[in-house]
Formats: sequence, C-alpha cells, structure tokens
Amino acid sequence: MPIVTVPYVSRVLGVENIGVVGFAQTYVECFAFLILLGIPLYGVREIGKCRNNPTERTVVASELFRIVCFSTLIFSFLYVVSIVVVPELRAKWMFLAAAGAGLLFSPLNVNWYFTGRENLRIVVLRNVVFGYEPGRVILDGISFRAAPDHKIALVGTTGAGKTTILNLLPRFYDIWSGAVTIDGHSVSEVTRESLRRSMAIVLQDTHLFTGTVRENIRFGRLDATDEEVEAAARLTAAHSFIKRLPRGYDTMLENDGENLSAGQRQLLNIARAAVADPPILLLDEATSNIDTRSEMLIQKGLDKLMEGRTSLIIAHRLSTVMGADTIIVLENGRIIERGTHSELLAARGKYAAMYHEQFD
Repeated sequence: MPIVTVPYVSRVLGVENIGVVGFAQTYVECFAFLILLGIPLYGVREIGKCRNNPTERTVVASELFRIVCFSTLIFSFLYVVSIVVVPELRAKWMFLAAAGAGLLFSPLNVNWYFTGRENLRIVVLRNVVFGYEPGRVILDGISFRAAPDHKIALVGTTGAGKTTILNLLPRFYDIWSGAVTIDGHSVSEVTRESLRRSMAIVLQDTHLFTGTVRENIRFGRLDATDEEVEAAARLTAAHSFIKRLPRGYDTMLENDGENLSAGQRQLLNIARAAVADPPILLLDEATSNIDTRSEMLIQKGLDKLMEGRTSLIIAHRLSTVMGADTIIVLENGRIIERGTHSELLAARGKYAAMYHEQFD
C-alpha cells in the first residue's frame, strides 16, 4: 500500500527530509491511481479490437468488468484499513502531501527534518510571550541566544518561568508571539519527532525501569552498542560505580533502582542522555535532590556531557551554575539581569541577594 510504503521505505534508505518523502509520496499515489485508470482504458481498447466478433467482445467485456471490480475492491479495502482503521496514517498522508507541495513551491534548501548534530547548534529566543491560560502571561519578552560550548544558566525564584522556557524548546507548548529558532529554523516548521530527538532533557526526578544497568542506559538510544553504552558511562563518571556493582553492567535494577543511591540513579540518567548524543542539552534542577558529595561527582559528569553542546541549565543551587558563561536571572516571567557570576555579584542585584542568602 503506497500510503504506508513510502514513509517506511524512506526510513530504511535513510531519507529523512520530509519534503523529499512527501514529494515521492505524491507521485506514488498518482501512480497507483493511474494503474486503476489504465485497466479500464486498456479493456476498452481490447473490446474495440473485437468489434467484428460479438462473442469474443462479450467475453473480453465480462473479464474487464471482473478485473475492474476486483481491483477496486482490493484497493478500497487497503485504503479503508490504512485510513479508517488506522486514522493516524491519514494525518501522516495529509502532512506528507502538504510537505511535497511545499517542496515544489519553496526553495530546495528548506530543511523540514532536523538530522545530525552538525545541523543543530544555535538556539535563539526572540521576544517570546507565552502563557498556559488566556489572559495570564507567564513569559513576557524573553530573548537570549545559546551556542555550543557557551553554557546558559537560568536562575530565579519558584514560578519565575525557568522550566517553562525549557518546555518551549521541544514544543511541549507553542508560544503566543515572538520566535524560537534553532539554526535559523523556527521550531514550528519542523516535526516534533526530529526536534525532540535532537535534544536530551535531564530532570531532577530520575526514573529507572526493571532491567539491567546496560538496558537502562541504552534507553537513551535503543540501537546503541555495548561499547557506546560503556563509553557514555565513562564520559559521565558513572563507569566506576557500575563496575563495583555485583554484575557490573548486567546488574538487574528493580523498583525504580531502589538498590542504588540517589546520586547513582542520577548518574545513570545522565549516561542515558550521553548515549543519545544530542546536540542540545536541557538540564532542569539535575542535582537538586543530591547531597553535596554526590553533587560534585555528578557535576563532573555533567561538565563532560556539556562539552561541544548547546546547554541550558536550570538550578536552584547557585554553586552548580557559577561557572556558566551567561547567567540569566528571571522574575515574574521577565529577564531582570544577565551576565557572568562575577558581573552579577558586582551589580548587587537579585542574583547577588540570592547568592548571599545561600552562602552567607
């Protein structure tokens, strides 16, 4: 069935530009309908050849009628199965058709599908306004730029809008106005699947499933090899404690990893993000539930993970963001300060007050 075949064949062949897939989809659909149209036309031609033989003409006409009915029945059955029984395929077909049309009437260098780390680097928010409910603004005029090897830290009191900003990047929500772009492409112009596959989010709450340590890390990228899993663990400082477990990477974890400490569970979570190898890394209070000793080990793993990536960090503990290249201070959905740690301390504003509250 062409509706189903083109997307899957394109995936097998590694063709991920959704415009190209849509372009192919359109022509495969047209080809299928031309076949159905060609059968009766060919039959009419054959009937015309038999105009001097009524008996043969009757046989050809009856055979043609049977073939047309059978072909129509089969095609209709497949169409109903793929569209009515599995309605999401119709949405996919409509999207692919629109993408194919877009490829015809737009420049060929438009990238509808984010692929590869080399394509995703610069994140820009420009005058972003957003709210969860009509009439209630949560973010008001947020603008900043994040680039590889330039750590951006978002700090502020609870409810300032820090986590909301992170939720806008993978399009968990759509902005009201302004722009969110990655390498110049609006996040609204690409598929959510490819957008989210290009990011890794490390949260303060870690969830592990029943399975081996290796399987839990591999959850970040299911086709990762054993060597890649272990390389991710080494990168994020998780390898040393894993080797001390009873069966190393083959140790079984149950009940959300209750046989591990909070710090060890978080290191596995970070290793899971590392094996995904995303160009963009989002950290939301990744060390807030960890004791100070474990925090130092986890911070070492995070620092390794952030190398060469575009990183946005949310932290309540200012000790984890003091080394950030730019610290953005939020209050009531607005940016009130930005700068390095030393610059913000010298400004004696909100950040300085938060710092002295935690360390004095």
